[in-house]
Amino acid sequence: MAPPDNDADATRSQAPVLAGAIATAPIVPGDTFVDDPERYAVEGRIGAGGMGTVVAARGSRLGRPVALKIVTAAREDLRRRFEREAQITARLQHPAIVPVYGAGRGRDGHPFYAMKHVSGEPLDQVVGKAATLADRIALLPNVIAVSEAIAYAHAERVIHRDLKPANILVGAFGETVVIDWGLAKDLAATADDDDEVTASPPQASGDETAYGKVMGTPAYMPVEQARGERVDERADVYALGAILYHVLAGRSPFVRDGETGVTWENMLARVLSAPPAPLATLQPAVPVDLLAVVARAMATDAAARYPSAGALAEDLKRFQTGQLVGAHDYSSWQLLRRWLRRYRTAVVVAGVAAVVLATASTVMVARIVRERDAAEVARTEAETQRGVAETQRRRADEQRDGAEHLVGFMLSDLKPQLDRVGRLDIMRGVAKNVDDYYGRLDQTASGLDARAVDQRAVALRVLGDVLIDQGDSAAATRAYRAAIALETGSRRDGAVVPAARAQIELGAALIDQGDLDVAAVAVDHGRAALEALSPRSPEAEVALATAYRRLGIIAFQRGHHDDAIAPLARCAEHARVALAAAGPHDFTAKKELAKCLDRTSDVDSARNDRVAAERDARASLALREEIIRDDPGDLEARFGAEVSWDKLYVLAVQASQPAQAKVASDTGIAIAESLVQREPDNAQWARALANAYLRRADMASSADQPGVAARVTGQAVAIAETLVARAPRDADRLADLADYLGKQGSYLADAHQLDAALASLRRALALAEQASAIAPANTQYRASVATVHEYLGDTLKLRGDFAGAATEYRARLAIDLALLHDAPDDVHLALNASATRFWLGDALAQQPAHRDEGIAAMATALEALHAMKAAGQLSPDFASTLPELEAELAKAKR
Repeated sequence: MAPPDNDADATRSQAPVLAGAIATAPIVPGDTFVDDPERYAVEGRIGAGGMGTVVAARGSRLGRPVALKIVTAAREDLRRRFEREAQITARLQHPAIVPVYGAGRGRDGHPFYAMKHVSGEPLDQVVGKAATLADRIALLPNVIAVSEAIAYAHAERVIHRDLKPANILVGAFGETVVIDWGLAKDLAATADDDDEVTASPPQASGDETAYGKVMGTPAYMPVEQARGERVDERADVYALGAILYHVLAGRSPFVRDGETGVTWENMLARVLSAPPAPLATLQPAVPVDLLAVVARAMATDAAARYPSAGALAEDLKRFQTGQLVGAHDYSSWQLLRRWLRRYRTAVVVAGVAAVVLATASTVMVARIVRERDAAEVARTEAETQRGVAETQRRRADEQRDGAEHLVGFMLSDLKPQLDRVGRLDIMRGVAKNVDDYYGRLDQTASGLDARAVDQRAVALRVLGDVLIDQGDSAAATRAYRAAIALETGSRRDGAVVPAARAQIELGAALIDQGDLDVAAVAVDHGRAALEALSPRSPEAEVALATAYRRLGIIAFQRGHHDDAIAPLARCAEHARVALAAAGPHDFTAKKELAKCLDRTSDVDSARNDRVAAERDARASLALREEIIRDDPGDLEARFGAEVSWDKLYVLAVQASQPAQAKVASDTGIAIAESLVQREPDNAQWARALANAYLRRADMASSADQPGVAARVTGQAVAIAETLVARAPRDADRLADLADYLGKQGSYLADAHQLDAALASLRRALALAEQASAIAPANTQYRASVATVHEYLGDTLKLRGDFAGAATEYRARLAIDLALLHDAPDDVHLALNASATRFWLGDALAQQPAHRDEGIAAMATALEALHAMKAAGQLSPDFASTLPELEAELAKAKR
């Protein structure tokens, strides 16, 4: 599902042509430009509601599918409410709220608004197809997505007042969208719009929306709404609880066994007379945590409900990850059972893994301490009671072994499962507590035995992986180094691979910090240890593939693209060996091979071999799609697919293939949105969504909609701001924010909002320079600084400040030439340098004192660009601009 794009369906970028006009007035800030409205061709009926009809249609300008909601009722009060619905829905910009594109009136005068045509099934139909309670509990992420969307709407002071499963669409990728805001109310509005809809005998059935003094769907409304009283956000909280009740019970809260339909009046009477049947009596197997969440959300007294939809969503996410929910009081026995049920059936995102892990940081480690202490006591008693010494010792060993087996299970077996669903963050507390425990034990007289040393090293490696995932590369570096120090002296069989992997992941953390030289040493250490193994297990082959991939990344980030080819080829070679040995269902080897191909595609693209770049990107995508077909719940593979689509988008844009670019962009956006809806705290997925918004902005810019592009880029900026706030010294996140602000500034400049553009660009420059200072060896960060200088030069030139523009272009050219000096065969760098020299010359030529110097620079740059074109080194889109540059040079000479 695509994010809201607000793409000027109603507000245009060009003025109408006035017949017979002789002169035009100057354009001033605040002027509005409008042309003929978008035309929509109706293709079919989707459904009907209390105010009108919803039809499928297609827009004439971009040919995109839309849904039109059209008022067919003759009542003026309903038409006014419809207009408010369009205005309110257009205000709400959230991935789980259907975006509005434009509004108007049809030829018959019926008002309508156009929105994204969301493909999917209503939640009640999805629930109806869920055969078991476990299947229905698996829909919990959809309920969470709705709750978070409503929390956002409440933050905008808007309440829905008609939430029900039929108004929630579930898409093919698991995305969730709230629709039909016809009864929404703006709590900040001064006028009371409720009285504008007069009471009329409702004709709807009990699960449909009716209009009148009592508005909404009775089966999902709280008693105060059923009485016709004023309601606030807590009415929506009740409705969310009723939706959760429906999901868990498989039917609407007030519907009785065997009923196929209830009149609106009878359903209203039931709501007013008594609460629905307790969920526990209908579904005794529903976990007590969820029963408590439903009971609190649907409390008759509004004050007893969750204070907000956000609080409800947080409790549901706690249940989803196996944590304690705030709505339930746990007994000691319940707390104990939660971690004893190691192999509890998967019913939430992390399934078995999340349930076992849920209270690990608060219960399991404490248990381990008790068991180890008990073992030591038993040993002491054994010394004084020699008659039972062997029995006591055996019991102590069993206690210790059981406790440490539990640690091994948590740190080893659970980690791949959590990686698979994007919830590795849950492991942080567990790994830290285990490390702390063994650290305290190491201070005792007996110290740690070999097995405990290995366990602590595992905990530290897991902690490093979690910290890398969260963007804290400095802390990850410390954890990996501590693990390496422990594992280096280990004589345990099989210690080589984990120790080598720690070296390789240490290299990854150092790459993130820009310390490429030390990173190369660490990765090569791990590589050499793995190369010495004979024979090698599939696990060792995968680790070796990862090592070569890291070496390829280091070469690429140094700007040595040719030097990256060999290690990336070795990466793919070892990943294929692992895959052949382990079989086609070894997803670890398949994912590593996909990552190798991703990086190879990057190198192909940098070397201007777009055919090879697309081939490798599609091969990577095919591997991920194989995994998804075998395991649809593997969210890590879905994220990888988004990465592949991103690469295909860039390649399509470079090849001037707008149709293919749109397919890649839309598909990638749908995947990124579905991932972020499932887990908003996953930094990698949030970053992917930000980049998806940036692609959307690029497409709007290409369609000559710079204002829209700037607004959409603002969504990417908002995500990046949040990520930087979590890790303010993370160079990657700083560079991302700088990139987004730079893009936003360039779009604002194109829209002639020059002051706003300069403010955005100057902040972008400061952030890009900060990232480059943290990681000075990273050529991509230096290139980002150069790009912002170019944007600043373009903007200053628009203001007529040619001297300032020349200063910015000189700064860019200096970086371009320095990068080209280090990588003289890089075609992209050569192109950048020539293009920058041309625009520097253009800025100088506008200044009388520097005119000759400027013309000479432009001519030199054009000569170099023509030579590159003759060598086949220019993309078709850039080569097509050369006549324009020739015209600029001719103009400067006149």
